[in-house]
Amino acid sequence: MISIVTRVQSIVTPHVGAYHEPVLSKFILQILILATCSAVTLLIPIISQVAWADSNGWNKILDKPYLSSFETTPQGIIVGEYDSRLFLNPYNGLYFSRDFGDTWEELGLAKKGITDIKHLADKLYAATFYLDRGKIGLYSSQDQGKTWVHKGPDVSTSQVEADNNTLYIGTFSHGLWISQDDGDTWTQKIGSGWTGPEITEIKSNGETAVATTTNSVYISEDYGSSWELVPELEGKSIRYAGFVGNTVWLGSASSEGLYRSFDKGAGWEKVVTFGDNISGPIIFINQLVYSTSIYIGRRNADGTTYTVIKSSDNGESWEDVGPEIISSYTKAVDAGWVFSKPSYIFYIIPSYGLYRYEIPLDNPDSENLFLIPWTTENSSDLLDNLSAFFDHEYPLLGYGDFNEAEENKNTTVNFFGTEESQPLLYYSSHSGSDFVLPFDTPVLAAAAGQARYYYCTGCGHTIKITHPEGYQTIYMHLQDENLITKDKETGVWVETGTQLGHVGMTGNTTGPHLHFEVIKDTNLNGDYTEEYPNGRVDPFGWIPRNVVDPWAIFSWTDKWGTHKGAKSLYMWTNPYPVSFAYTNGGPLEASLRNKKLEIMSNSILGGYTAFIYEHFRPQAASYYNSLKYIPHTSVLINLIDHFGNELDTLTNPAALIIQLNDSDIAGVINETLKIYYYNSPDRVWVPLESTFDLINKTVTAYPTHFSQFAVFGEKGDFNHPITDLTLEGTFSNGWYVTYPTLKLTADDRTGSGVSKTFYSINDTDTMRVYTNHTTLERDGIFTILYRSEDNDGNLEPVREHLVKVDTKGLWKDHLQINNSTFTVKTGS
Repeated sequence: MISIVTRVQSIVTPHVGAYHEPVLSKFILQILILATCSAVTLLIPIISQVAWADSNGWNKILDKPYLSSFETTPQGIIVGEYDSRLFLNPYNGLYFSRDFGDTWEELGLAKKGITDIKHLADKLYAATFYLDRGKIGLYSSQDQGKTWVHKGPDVSTSQVEADNNTLYIGTFSHGLWISQDDGDTWTQKIGSGWTGPEITEIKSNGETAVATTTNSVYISEDYGSSWELVPELEGKSIRYAGFVGNTVWLGSASSEGLYRSFDKGAGWEKVVTFGDNISGPIIFINQLVYSTSIYIGRRNADGTTYTVIKSSDNGESWEDVGPEIISSYTKAVDAGWVFSKPSYIFYIIPSYGLYRYEIPLDNPDSENLFLIPWTTENSSDLLDNLSAFFDHEYPLLGYGDFNEAEENKNTTVNFFGTEESQPLLYYSSHSGSDFVLPFDTPVLAAAAGQARYYYCTGCGHTIKITHPEGYQTIYMHLQDENLITKDKETGVWVETGTQLGHVGMTGNTTGPHLHFEVIKDTNLNGDYTEEYPNGRVDPFGWIPRNVVDPWAIFSWTDKWGTHKGAKSLYMWTNPYPVSFAYTNGGPLEASLRNKKLEIMSNSILGGYTAFIYEHFRPQAASYYNSLKYIPHTSVLINLIDHFGNELDTLTNPAALIIQLNDSDIAGVINETLKIYYYNSPDRVWVPLESTFDLINKTVTAYPTHFSQFAVFGEKGDFNHPITDLTLEGTFSNGWYVTYPTLKLTADDRTGSGVSKTFYSINDTDTMRVYTNHTTLERDGIFTILYRSEDNDGNLEPVREHLVKVDTKGLWKDHLQINNSTFTVKTGS
């Protein structure tokens, strides 16, 4: 029985010579099937005993036993059928599904026997085996499969691949052919004349192409014009290929396992962790919301089970994600994936059909420990008040023993993977997160722990909390008054939400804000002094799943030894605000809190997923002085197609509607409220034509492309106050000989009125609120710093006034000089 079936398979497996041979193969096949009818009848029950049960997220979605190929298109998914049981009159064409396998329709090329499918740039290519109506070989369609054109050459084709330069086809017995004019002319590259090896796989990433035969592997670096044999893979039965960037992965159809090359095929290594197992189709997922993952079919070491395994660490470890197929001979023949909501992986299992698996959505690595460290009823404030970021390139602020690279000294990489220079992203080497908060805002403990006091010139008055979970949080620039503790050694225990102090302007600040920093105890010994700066982490984590956090893999050596950056986790108890919705070309509506997106039908060819992310506040104040950013309106919108690629242009305008609050638009000229978009190439914010509904407090614009959006309006008052300083006392020869009285008066001119006036004395950088006249009871030479803020948030630049006081007659002959640096030059 087994020997008869094996012989039948060896004859019907396509090994075709000239183009007329498939007719002979078909005739012989029909005779042999009729002659061995009893053998075929006995074979069917054996197959039915090893069916793959639907489980663990896998579902059979197309119950066809002889499917051969799978491809994702902008409109949906396509599956090809190649059933050699011609006496049953199989369809042997293409099946198409717009809903990822819930329903199917026939797409064409019936009776041709589909062996492979490729989609590229709105074109479909199908490789066929059987001669039909005088044609055989490759077909193409430019209208999503409605009509097909024969591309030749007239041979039974086994594989098809295409990139932007070359169209490749593999054959069963005529080798490999290429065309660089979309199939009008062909050139044979592997094989000679009408003979050549069977091509079992072709893959190209646009720069490197890989082709495999039964026993050999070939590499091309010139778009298929020339091919080099890979000697070290000879005889390994390589059958499956895949690319991630310049890394090439190859899987064996025998017990040779998995191989990879990190240099586009120049050198190869065996992936030891995969084992000496039979490989299957290779799928790579490398997109914003998914970590880079490899999915591979594998027949396990016992030789009786087949499953799908996954690696998210470049093959260092593997996870079984599929139910076991109890079979000693079954293995997948093709696979693919589609980005949608949700996203899916598809595997074709011979004799069983097409199976679908829902990919679990990757969430940022998290340890939800911290509450927002100030009182708010709107969790959007966490991002909306964020004004300066943890620099994931070099968060080395204040560390003098190692400096960031010269070319990076003006740039920041934030937790969203955005790299920009100042003033668009603040600020390079920053080690924490700055939150813009009104002066006097109570600062709260983000989590319970032991709180201690700390002070430095740049930090100002600071509280550090050591948490039992192995982290330390730092709260800088607090006011001197009403701190939870001034104890630097023991401190006090605080619970989550305990008030630590108030937002101030102490230390190195340009305005009132909270610098919030997190340190990880990487060796868990409780000593945070040795975690400086390598233990610094970003509590917003690292959002892009397809790019490695540069700080997590950065290492350096200085006089203190070798150090390595720490991995950042999303540490807030408030989930990162994101909403997404999918459409297959129909109308789409997606909302996130006060933001709503509406897209018309057929605005994009094919299906796509819209992602709406609540985003951080635009850093535009420094170069748009007359504009005010309207709080809680910053949003990032991404449209992602079935291939995981970002789309940025619509054929029909979308509607973006943002709800505003009366309190947020106070002091803004309503008629000037507009939605702006961020123009990345020019690095500017550009207004869109917008409509403001005064009754409903909504602003609407109609973008045709997507990026970051925010609402701005012109300030009714964008001039800062002006503060006058007066000193009253006995003044002689440039010196006050009695202690002078400081008087500050501020004028907002035509604005909304002065909110606060700040000042600093005693040669410190501690700014405090001016409430009444102050006597300066100190001898010496010192500087008074002062500034005012109005009710519209316009903050006056810091002003300085030098004061010389000598009430005892000691300073005129002996000067005390503070805050000065002397440079001594040596040499000739």
